Amino acid sequence: MRLATLVTGGNSPTSAAVSIFLRKLVCLSSKQIAVLCGNLGIDAFLTDQIWTVFKYCLASKLEIFNNRRTDQITLCCIYATSKIARCQPEVTFARIIEQYKLLRPGREVRQ
Repeated sequence: MRLATLVTGGNSPTSAAVSIFLRKLVCLSSKQIAVLCGNLGIDAFLTDQIWTVFKYCLASKLEIFNNRRTDQITLCCIYATSKIARCQPEVTFARIIEQYKLLRPGREVRQ
């Protein structure tokens, strides 16, 4: 199912609720990507590419969000885009998780 179908379903309360939820999700995800990329030393151009990949997943590949947390998708977008771009210094998944844990002190990261 495409995101546009959910959001443009009319003026129903469900459509409004989905729209509000997605707006908050996009805002939170954009901040999280910006902070993580900054902490990892990823440049602005690659950060924009990571953000584009995340938006594509949200708009066109909703099925990958089933049974996954948004944070998992965010971390995978950062990792995959950094690997494809051959980012230097190398961005390992362990470094991404380390920085992610620093964003959420006192909260256990579920596996």
